[in-house]
Formats: sequence, C-alpha cells, structure tokens
Amino acid sequence: MKVQFNPQYVSYKATPKRSTKVKNIEKVPYLSGLVEFGNNVYSSVGKLNGEQLLFLRCMGIKKIVDLANYENYKPLVEENSMEYSLCKIEDFDFGPFADPAEKKFGMYSGFRYNDDKFKKKVNKVDHEKISREYVQNFVNLMKFIQEGNCFISRNYTGSVVSGRRELEMLESCFNPHSIYQDKKYLFPAMDWKDVRALYSQFTPEDKKLMGWSPDFEQNLIEKMSIHHV
Repeated sequence: MKVQFNPQYVSYKATPKRSTKVKNIEKVPYLSGLVEFGNNVYSSVGKLNGEQLLFLRCMGIKKIVDLANYENYKPLVEENSMEYSLCKIEDFDFGPFADPAEKKFGMYSGFRYNDDKFKKKVNKVDHEKISREYVQNFVNLMKFIQEGNCFISRNYTGSVVSGRRELEMLESCFNPHSIYQDKKYLFPAMDWKDVRALYSQFTPEDKKLMGWSPDFEQNLIEKMSIHHV
C-alpha cells in the first residue's frame, strides 16, 4: 500500500515496497557526514526527506532526534510513524571563538560569562539558562544514543568532516557505552578544552542519567589531565 505524504513536507511519494529490504545504512540515499554509534544509531547532516525516513523506519529506527530545530520536521517524522525529539544543539564545532553576537551558544563560549564580549550581549540570567539548557540537551542526546534505534539530524554548520569528528569525540568521552572509547584519536588541544568545559558543567544527576560509574569518571579525568594544555 502506498504511503501518502503531505506535499508541504516532501515533493514525491515513497512506497514501502521499495524500502522493505533495506538492512544496511549505506542503502539509504543521500546521507551526508554519516556517523555510526552502534545499537542501530546513526547521524548525518541535514533534514531527512520522506524517502530517507521510510528507509530508516524499515531498518528499525524508531526515533528521529533533531539537533537543529528544522522547520516542519516533526509532522514529517510522525507521518512516517516514528517518534520525534527536539534536542537543540547549535553545532559541535564550539571553541572559544564562537561569536555570541550570532547567538551561537556552544559549550565553551556559552560558559564563559566572564568574557567581556559575551557579557555585552547576554545578561547573567540568560547566560545561565542557555548554558543549562545546552547541558540538558547534551545529556538527553547521550541517553538517546544509549537507548538505540534512533537517527540524529545535525545542523549545517562548519565542515561536514569537522562536525562528524567533534560528535564522535564528545560521544566517546561522555558515553560509557561508546563503541569509540578505545579508538585512538589524535584530538587537537582545542577539542580537549571543549571537553573539559562541558565536563565542568555536569551535575551529579547529569552523570547518573548518562550511566557514569566512579571508574568511568576517573578514567575520563585522567584523559583530560594527560591532554591538559
């Protein structure tokens, strides 16, 4: 039976018949900057269209996590019988040089209230609210990855390769079940500054929600001290 899509969201009709044999993420068309996390969890850049969502549903994907707050995304996802979750994170290329004037509250710039340039743009209350919302969204993202069977839509910012690498690094550092924990990355010093900045904002409850054990946290602390600059 054909699945009819609202033309407001997609410009063509897709049929389950074409997609029911999809077993491999590589069969899904036009995915950019693909990252795989195991447990049937993937991420790419951009808003998925109806055909891509249909392929993913046939692979067993149950939830679409939207990091960019794409327009008209929720109804499109729900038309394809999947759960939609907004988990807004501007990008994964944070660094101390993000421009607060553009309202890009990455994890490093968003926590630097003592920065004179930042203070001129955002008052303390707004700064604390934005920072806390970012941390909560990141914690939720780690939980979604651990639960499995989801697809994460990232924002169009910076280079596709850079965004993929940043996401892999942060997930490998903060997800105790990451398949990338033992991967030997050569991360730039700037990236480790980002890791330490985000780590400093986690509450005990955040760590509990992400499933951290004392041994896991101690290992992370040792990694950050080795790469301290």
